[in-house]
Amino acid sequence: MDSTTSANQDMEKLANEKRKNVDALMTKLGDGTPKVDVYLCKDDKNIKLETHEYGHFFQGNVYLIDIQGSKHRYLIQWFGPRLPSDEVSRLRLHMDILTGGEFRPNEWTRVSVKQGHEDDTLLTFFEDGFICHDGEYQCLLDREN
Repeated sequence: MDSTTSANQDMEKLANEKRKNVDALMTKLGDGTPKVDVYLCKDDKNIKLETHEYGHFFQGNVYLIDIQGSKHRYLIQWFGPRLPSDEVSRLRLHMDILTGGEFRPNEWTRVSVKQGHEDDTLLTFFEDGFICHDGEYQCLLDREN
């Protein structure tokens, strides 16, 4: 076996593993299409974004991605790399704000992820892509004008 064949087999094995992880999450979420909401964490508030802004993340901000299936809820807090470290702890409270301080480990999965460490289970919920912009949040419609 040459190195190209070996590399292709490795890539196929990795792709299959990633598909299994996505399938496992979709099974856990339950039947039907999960509801996805994205929030910008700012000024001690969770600001719900418009759907046309889903998949666009600014490196100086923190976001909550709330994925609700019929059987399970998957909550992801995404941290941009330009966020000062002293802000990270304070901004973790936004997950509690979103859930009303409740924690249901059998019904909800709560995770935090920094930019560059997103897995395929998260990326599948943004069919138009997962795009990271430099700087602080700006409404996409404002950026186009």
